[in-house]
Amino acid sequence: VSPDRQNRVAIGNYSMLVNHPDGWILVNAGPGDKAPLSLDVAPMRSRSALLRELRELGLAPKDIAMVIFTHLHDEHAGGGTHMTSSGRILPTFPNARYVAQRAAWEEACEPNERSRRHYRADDFLPLEEAGQLELIDGRQEVASGVWVEPAPGPAAGHQIVMVETPRGTVAFLGALVPTLLHLTAGVVCSADRDPEETVASKHGVLRRAV
Repeated sequence: VSPDRQNRVAIGNYSMLVNHPDGWILVNAGPGDKAPLSLDVAPMRSRSALLRELRELGLAPKDIAMVIFTHLHDEHAGGGTHMTSSGRILPTFPNARYVAQRAAWEEACEPNERSRRHYRADDFLPLEEAGQLELIDGRQEVASGVWVEPAPGPAAGHQIVMVETPRGTVAFLGALVPTLLHLTAGVVCSADRDPEETVASKHGVLRRAV
């Protein structure tokens, strides 16, 4: 794959949409469309198609009842807020509960030197200010048949999402398996907070899946 001038390559960045009896649930919100904070970072082309693809399904942002973040890195949480024409940063989904692990929130608010580049405060602080953020600890059923469970390694507070359906359980693995190549337990991302922990989490998830 040919990189751009900043040595970046294109990669799929997917969300999951769940048609739940209690309302639509969105897992991860993509990078969003807010401008980069630094002029040294070139804007990405076609930053996020999420809202357009929701419209194609007949859904507006107000129709989303819950947003679950696997973690708070900006490429997955950035779409949770948007900038208005007046420059205000507001929640993109005005009627949604936003759910994240408390450990993810704590790191995002006080990142270390290595992880600082993965976070931007206007992705998540406006959610707290609007009273829409719900922080949880550990494994929890956030809606009937929808469970979140810590899967540490990629980031502090990283979690996976499991949805029980009549045909089986669907698992959204977030940054644990961002591409098909990463289904191999020993293949991890260079940006992972703790690669050894990622491998251990992945082994556990894959054993359960089998």
